[in-house]
Amino acid sequence: MTGTSTHLISMSGRGRSNDNAHIERLWRTLKYEWTILSGARFVEDYKQLLPEFINWYNNLRPHQALGYQTPTEVLENKVKDSLIL
Repeated sequence: MTGTSTHLISMSGRGRSNDNAHIERLWRTLKYEWTILSGARFVEDYKQLLPEFINWYNNLRPHQALGYQTPTEVLENKVKDSLIL
C-alpha cells in the first residue's frame, strides 16, 4: 500500500474492531458443530461437508442473533417487505 491510498480496510464498512466477528463465528460453528461431530479428516470429506454445512447454516439452523430465524428466512422477509413498499 502506498501512503496516498484512501481505502479503508473494513469488512462491514463501519471501521469497527469487531468487523471479523461474523466470519469467526461462522468458522467456530463449522469447527465445533459440524466438522468435529462428522469426523471429517481428508480433503474429500471436506469437499462433501462444506456445501452441506453452508446449506444447513443458511437454511436450517436458527440463529439466536436473528431472533431464532435462519438467514434465509430473514432475507426472504426483507425481500417481501421491500416489495410491499
